[in-house]
Amino acid sequence: MPGRWKREPEVGTRLWTEDLDLEVEIISTAPRDGAQAMKIAEEHQTRCDDIMMEKGIEHVVDCFEAGIRIFDIGSAIDSKHARTTSNLIKWLIEAKKVIRKRFGAKAEAELNFQLLILNDVNDNFNFLERARELHEAGVLDSLAYVHSHDHRFLGKNHIRRIKKEKIAPKDTTLEDLIPILDERKDDILEESLARKDRLTAFAKTLGVPLNIYYSNATGSIENPIKGPEDIEKVVATMMEIRSKLLPESRIIVSDTEAMGNPKIADELMTKLVEATENEDPISEIGIHLHVRNAAEPKEVIELVRAFIKPLIGKVKKVFLEVGFANLGGCISIDVLNKNLPCNIALEALKNMDGVHIKELNDDKLAATDKHVTAWANELKPLAPAA
Repeated sequence: MPGRWKREPEVGTRLWTEDLDLEVEIISTAPRDGAQAMKIAEEHQTRCDDIMMEKGIEHVVDCFEAGIRIFDIGSAIDSKHARTTSNLIKWLIEAKKVIRKRFGAKAEAELNFQLLILNDVNDNFNFLERARELHEAGVLDSLAYVHSHDHRFLGKNHIRRIKKEKIAPKDTTLEDLIPILDERKDDILEESLARKDRLTAFAKTLGVPLNIYYSNATGSIENPIKGPEDIEKVVATMMEIRSKLLPESRIIVSDTEAMGNPKIADELMTKLVEATENEDPISEIGIHLHVRNAAEPKEVIELVRAFIKPLIGKVKKVFLEVGFANLGGCISIDVLNKNLPCNIALEALKNMDGVHIKELNDDKLAATDKHVTAWANELKPLAPAA
């Protein structure tokens, strides 16, 4: 059928065995990594809210028509630090109404919205209350948290708290912060794990999964992967986290600073599978890749395949997070990164033996890319003056 992926036999309710294909489900991260990274001036908040209402709903509908059901919708964050999150609940509620009206209640029930939550304690903003509000509004299906072996990355994510607690002066730059973070390495890692445990308990009260992004799994510019020993340490930390996951929760392997290459990707995913296959095999795993803006498509395709290939015949399902319109990348990482583009991800997957992906509509995906480009172009003029 022109413009569509060929439908392969569905796994359905059959017992999964190694002779079945690896199932890959696509997740749109555009509402979070895409929109959230856009800088918006305070005086333009009302206009930003109007754009998010219109374009956020449009994106959910576009993706739904293309075959995508899961969305990384945003972060539980003070809207003054990410102004595109200001009216998140409102536009998500409206998006669900539109899906229900156009496609029916069964279709609405297929939607899955994930919220990233980086903290649980802050004097100025109640992260848990924000998540609870989304859940009570019926627009929260899972939570996610970020952990890493990289204490510098974790510390940078909480630089405002570090300054508030006078661990560092208010005028401290990220570069100046490094020695302070190194000195507090153990405390930072312990606090991150403790925060994960508290958020796990909170997610349990809501009855939703807590997925864990394992950031800088492929290393960072400051702390690159140098050899097999570094990969083994990363995998060991992932296994520690995995042992305490809630049911239906998953580890999400994140190439946060776009440091991955095919060799590292293959070794990392191979070691991850080997670490669990004898006792408690991994059933589902997430992958969240950032790529350099300058990377050639063929390089990205090779990288995606290197992450996926070791999982074939070993893992039941991969949740692959993608972006649109060359947007995205962590808000705290440099602008040379973007989320894995959806079109390149699908190009990498479609000719891989042993990989099964549900039917997706190429024409609708192309339209989605154009609409997200228009979305970004409307938000860009709202940036603070230089």
